[in-house]
Amino acid sequence: MKRLNTILIYVFVILAMLWILFPFYWLTCISFMNLGELAMKPPKFIPSLNLINYIQVIFGGAIGSTTSFKVSGTGVTEIRSILPTMLNSVLIGLSVAGLTVALACPAGFAYARFDFRLKRASFYSMFAVRILPTTLLVIPLFTIFRSLKIINTHLGLTLAHLILTLPFATWIFMDYINALPKELEEAALIDGATYFQAFWRIVLRASLPGVLSVALFAFLTSWGEFLFALTLTNQLTIPPVLLSYISSQNAEYTQFAAAAVLSIIPPVMLATVFQKYLIRGLTGALKA
Repeated sequence: MKRLNTILIYVFVILAMLWILFPFYWLTCISFMNLGELAMKPPKFIPSLNLINYIQVIFGGAIGSTTSFKVSGTGVTEIRSILPTMLNSVLIGLSVAGLTVALACPAGFAYARFDFRLKRASFYSMFAVRILPTTLLVIPLFTIFRSLKIINTHLGLTLAHLILTLPFATWIFMDYINALPKELEEAALIDGATYFQAFWRIVLRASLPGVLSVALFAFLTSWGEFLFALTLTNQLTIPPVLLSYISSQNAEYTQFAAAAVLSIIPPVMLATVFQKYLIRGLTGALKA
């Protein structure tokens, strides 16, 4: 009976992995195909390693050029290099991660350690804004950013993404601080340190996994955010550019797949490298 349970567990785990990973495998297969191979029936699950789609996406269709034109269906589609867009996504993601850490960590410490007026009301109000559908926030943000003349800028999109990252980042860090013994900062205060010095020198260092998890969460949220990037910028980051490969007149499925595979690589690498800190930060656990 015990052996049967073990076999069933492995079967369910394998099926779950196939269910999760097969779409990514098929996306990778499509990225190496041409339109003829994509239309084959039955489908070709082991494609030839044709790099033309990656060359078109990375270099704009031809090595040494930034843009090219490819006839697809009934229209002409400009194939842009995805490298400038990926650089924009990295810069905006790093900006969002840095500002989120700088704002959420002190806020999380304050919510965890201090009692002040409107503490609970301010905390729940912050989460209420985050729970609202982002579609409700687009028009007000567009109006405000247009008056400030920061539409289609790195600054504008960074500020918009902070609305998405700060509430959860504050909650994550607050939960992590609650798992720390208060004796750490109390000992520092007895030695003559101020609250800021205790936070900066003691709490922040002891909370490094939580800080890294907050930064990684903010970067990944910014990297994959679509609606603000679509409405507040002119294809400044990766998600709107991916949409541009599919239109009512043309459908560049193979180039779309290649660009999507390239866009997945940075967040997967970050999550793989920092997964230990991410798990420890999100669970609020602290190893001795």
